Amino acid sequence: MGCCTAPVGDAVVLVNSETALVWVPVGPQSQLGEESAVHLDLAGHPICLARSRGRIYALLDVCSHGQVALSEGEIDDGYVECWLHGSRFDLATGRPAGPPRHNPFRFTPSASSTALSR
Repeated sequence: MGCCTAPVGDAVVLVNSETALVWVPVGPQSQLGEESAVHLDLAGHPICLARSRGRIYALLDVCSHGQVALSEGEIDDGYVECWLHGSRFDLATGRPAGPPRHNPFRFTPSASSTALSR
C-alpha cells in the first residue's frame, strides 16, 4: 500500500472517506513529542494522535467512559489515561487496563510515511 503525497517522516492516519480508506498526512512526526498527544479533526472525526515508546497511534479522541477528549489525558508507557475518571487504555489494542471502564476504545491504523513507502 502506497502513501499519499506525504513527505518522508510525516505521520499518516488511515481515514474512511466516502469512497475508500485513504492514508491522510497529518504532519511531521518530529512535532509530536515522546509520551504526548494532540487532537486532530480528520474528515469530521475527532482523532487523538499519540506517541509513546517511539510509536505513533491514532484513536478516536473520545473516552468510552466519560465522553471527554483522550488527547487531554496523560500518555505513559503505551497507555493513555483519561483525565476525567482515570480510565487507562492500551494504545496498541484499545483495551482498558482497569476500572472504571471495561469497554475498549476505537482506533485507526497509523504509521509513518517512511514505513509505508517500504
